[in-house]
Amino acid sequence: MVPSAFVVLDALPITPNAKLNWKALPAPEPRAKEIVSIVPRDPIEARLAKIWEQVLGIDRVGVTDNFFRLGGDSLLTTHLFAQIEKEFGRRLPMGALFEAPTIEALAAILRQSSWLPSSLLQVQAGDPSIPPIFFVQARIGYHVLAAELGLEQPVYVVSYDDLVTSDTERSLGSVAEELVPRIRRQQPQGPYYLAGWCLAGQVALAVARELIRQGERIRLLAVIDTPAPGNARPSRSHALRSFIDRLQWHMHYVLHSNRQEKIEWITGAFRALGWHSRYRAWQLARLFFLRIGQPLPQPLRDPIWLMVEIAKKEATIRYPGRITLFCSSGKVFTCNDRSDLGWGKIADHGVDVYQISGLHRSVLRSNVRELGRRMKDCLAQAQQSHLTPT
Repeated sequence: MVPSAFVVLDALPITPNAKLNWKALPAPEPRAKEIVSIVPRDPIEARLAKIWEQVLGIDRVGVTDNFFRLGGDSLLTTHLFAQIEKEFGRRLPMGALFEAPTIEALAAILRQSSWLPSSLLQVQAGDPSIPPIFFVQARIGYHVLAAELGLEQPVYVVSYDDLVTSDTERSLGSVAEELVPRIRRQQPQGPYYLAGWCLAGQVALAVARELIRQGERIRLLAVIDTPAPGNARPSRSHALRSFIDRLQWHMHYVLHSNRQEKIEWITGAFRALGWHSRYRAWQLARLFFLRIGQPLPQPLRDPIWLMVEIAKKEATIRYPGRITLFCSSGKVFTCNDRSDLGWGKIADHGVDVYQISGLHRSVLRSNVRELGRRMKDCLAQAQQSHLTPT
């Protein structure tokens, strides 16, 4: 929440009991609105404004108003881009909002038939003297997470969308090889600080390995709520017991959670079912084109699903360093029972595990501030260890 007015006082008024005298606080002086709302100037901006008003639930939006400052989050972003695709027939990546957080900027993108997203996005400029943290793949929750890390912390996002859509049969190693130059253009030398949520955590691991192979140091590799490569499924020996355990956990969660948590769980469950059904249909379509020896058509080159297929082919590998894992307290039906989600098997120097309240899908939404506070502490420790002589 941003205050609508500020009043500067020499001292706060105090009652005889040494408490704050609320009644003695002066009312803020009325002032003219400092920011003028600019109305849409052409049909594209007008259509976008209508979509924003519907998604954000507000009456009027100016073309220079910032989506995030109006209350936009990751869930609203999903609705926003679905409506844009329906209205304009254009499928934009989520990272487009980092480049174009206003109607004016989004309209400029939609006017370009051959627009390509930037491969490195600045989420927060921060202090140039502080080494940046690089998140793999754009997630809208990173905007709030960056603020929680402190306004002085530079934050960037490196995207792999163009790499996997241009070559659908890439390996994870080849993706990492091309992501590293994008990072090094911003920060030529280490030590580096890397992070990734969900599947992007495995990509961050591959990037870290590639940087180490090139002689660089990784001060922090933060993996956010994703299992290690080769550990996504429980072993058959305890699959049934694992499933029952998770089923009991979810039943307890639904029965004892508050109303908002129940709503999140139900909507998340339906979204997950819808995602998996679309993914299975996409797999069949991809298999069909592989069988007939034809390239996958552009409309089917979804970067998320392509990366899922790429990660499946990745063998279990070792990481010559320490991994920091942030995992949700919620139990996932497809993960193993290890508290470190299998990362301890591949990290030569061990794993630091930090548990974040709630479900997997809430880590970068309702619980993003808790994640940010813990990650900020880890960043501070990693940066301090870099400054401390050994």
